[in-house]
Amino acid sequence: MEKCTLWDKIPLAFCVIELVFDEKGHGVDFVFRYCNEMMADVEGIPISEMINRSFYEVFENGDKKWLVTYAMLPSTAISIP
Repeated sequence: MEKCTLWDKIPLAFCVIELVFDEKGHGVDFVFRYCNEMMADVEGIPISEMINRSFYEVFENGDKKWLVTYAMLPSTAISIP
């Protein structure tokens, strides 16, 4: 993914993820494709250790609620408040 200067400069944690689905269409993981510096600060993990790695590689005990929420979005027309 190309570097995006706008997201690099905002004072909010921001990342772009790619969802990974199994053969039945169930979300099984997601991969970080872009993280800004604030994301690294909030998570306490360098950008280089997040980019192109799966959520569960980076956060071995990561909460499954994020995967369920993110995986549900592409197949529905609902928004998350």
